Formats: sequence, C-alpha cells, structure tokens
Amino acid sequence: MSRIVRFLVFMWPLCVWPENAEVLTALEADAIIAQREAAKAEVKAARIAELEKAEVLSEGEGTLPDGRKVIIREMRPPEIAEVPLAPSSIDQKLKDPEFTAEQLAWIDAQEKLQSHKVQMLSCTVYDRSVTEVRWTYEDESYLAYTNADFNYLRGVMVVKTDTDSYDFFMGIGNAASARTRESLPLLPAFSPDRSEYFLAKGDPANAAATAGLEALLSNYEANLDALKIAYQRNEALTAARERYRKDNPEPPEDFILQFWVPKEKGSK
Repeated sequence: MSRIVRFLVFMWPLCVWPENAEVLTALEADAIIAQREAAKAEVKAARIAELEKAEVLSEGEGTLPDGRKVIIREMRPPEIAEVPLAPSSIDQKLKDPEFTAEQLAWIDAQEKLQSHKVQMLSCTVYDRSVTEVRWTYEDESYLAYTNADFNYLRGVMVVKTDTDSYDFFMGIGNAASARTRESLPLLPAFSPDRSEYFLAKGDPANAAATAGLEALLSNYEANLDALKIAYQRNEALTAARERYRKDNPEPPEDFILQFWVPKEKGSK
C-alpha cells in the first residue's frame, strides 16, 4: 500500500557552508572565474617550464587532420630521491600523549558504530516541484514521489545520521514541460511546510529500504537555504565560465607526449 511518510531525523549538515555565503551576481561570478583561469594559466606555465628543463634523448612528430602536431619525446629519467614512508595515523596516535589506550579504543568503537551504506538514485524533477525517485533495495524496485526539488541536491554525496553514513550517487534530470506530468499518478497534496514523499512502489513495511531517502530529505529540509545558495552560486559560476570561454577561446595547441624509461637500480 502506498503511503505518505513524515519524518524527523537528526542530521549533521553535509557541508559547512560559510556563514556569509550569499547569492552571486554575474559580475562577481565573472571575477571569480577570471581569477581561477589566471591561476590555472600560471600553474600550466610553471609545469611546462619544468618539463622543458628535462634533457630530450629522442623526438618524433606527426600531424593531425586539423593541422596540429603530435610530438613524442623520450626524456632522460629524472633523479628521484627515495622518500621514507610516513608513519601511519594509528602509530601517530599511539605516540601522542594526549590519547590513552582506553581513549583510542573508545574512538575506534564509536567509528565502528556508524554503518556505511551506498545508495544509487535515479531522479526526474517535474516542473521544479515534484521529483520522481527510483532505486533498488535487495533486488526490489522502489519508486517514490517527493515535493523536494532534487536540483538542490546535486552537490550532495554524503549524508550522516547518528547511526548511518550514506554515500549517494544520483542521476538527476529535469522535465520542464507540464505535458510530461500527464504520466504521473494522482498524488496526494504535499505539505507546503515540510519535505514529504509518497511511496508508489515497493514494500512500505521495509523501513531499511526507505531509510536512505528519509535521511537525504531530512538533510534537504535542514539545509535548504544553504543548498539553494550553493545551487545558485554553482549556476552563476557555470554561466560565467561559459562567457569566459566564449570571450577567451583557447588557441589550438600541439600535443606533446614526454616519457622516460626508468633506470635500473645501480645503472648510471
């Protein structure tokens, strides 16, 4: 039987959003992208300069159909000093006088209390108001409808409750035309004040099957304002990146492949 489930699940926020995070204007987004591109250009130039310092032993080249060259260079192997392995984190903890053996045992026990789960969701958002969510649990297919706009969850990958840790892998698409909603079942009225879902397919008595969705929606409700800001900022930066690439097209570059044959131990 289908049902509407209301929930209150204690959550830690997925991300620590800056308290002063605000909506990005187009000018601000353009400035951020320009700064990032300049930084990338500096890193690229430094890397090219470093590669060009190496001694070339042999070189060959070809030409692509679009006129760009493909250059293959064999380089003299670099001198790589052996780096001692760093001590493991547990070794560091054991040497740290701030932790006793009993405290370390307690920390380890607390970490093991939280179970780790992977949840794969396939989602379609209709008119930015209703999201169809599909998933499989123990070989049984589940289908739910929720009043949460999953576009705001595009950046969410990990959600933790007081007992479980979920890794989410979500495919999210949009159906903007109202005509596409004709195939939706007759849904009950959702609350305008909170996130809810209606289970249309799957065993409603299997709480474990819907626990991941409930945790995700609880995170959505608890952090909706921050999620909306993060979504807007991401959309603004994406648009700014497209404007930057349109105004600053990258010139065609040759492909340069550099390699070396590792020296055998003891050889010069």
